[in-house]
Amino acid sequence: MFKQGLRAHVDHEEKGYAQLRSDNSFRPADVVRYGNGGDQRDVVMDVTIADPTCATYIAKESHKIKLKAAAERHKDKMGLHEKRVGMFGQRNDYDFQPLSFETTGAMGEDAQKWWVGIVKEDTKLRKERGETSSRQINGLPCTWAANSFKSFWLQSFSMAQARTQARSVEVLVRKSCPHSGHIRED
Repeated sequence: MFKQGLRAHVDHEEKGYAQLRSDNSFRPADVVRYGNGGDQRDVVMDVTIADPTCATYIAKESHKIKLKAAAERHKDKMGLHEKRVGMFGQRNDYDFQPLSFETTGAMGEDAQKWWVGIVKEDTKLRKERGETSSRQINGLPCTWAANSFKSFWLQSFSMAQARTQARSVEVLVRKSCPHSGHIRED
């Protein structure tokens, strides 16, 4: 999305921006969008998905409060980031942006605000380049149901999340059948 649509300089799984995990280990940042070296700072994005039906979030009333699980994951990620900054001293040369989703596909409130900004940026850049909003006319990948930047990338996010959930289910099913590498059909 960043490279193709916004033509921004990004990397994924960037080790130079290691993020602290809850077990105090570190892992690379999911996505780093590099700034221009001037007024635009690097943005380190950490994608996280919360299941509102798990006991931890139900105890926090995710079944009653809209986007509660995503809000809790966002808060947890910010807390880990602040802990990391405290461990290594203040680092002010980048912005940290957790992107929290729920397993239902819903974007957390902060991720929604981030997304609104991304869509506005795309609109501005297309206007500056004299491009139409049609991905097909601009020679970009599209489908009949996703021919704009917004619809194409929202559907792409949704499909990536669905594939991730399917893989998780497959792993758990295999674990439940430890004596065979496949599911029994009897």
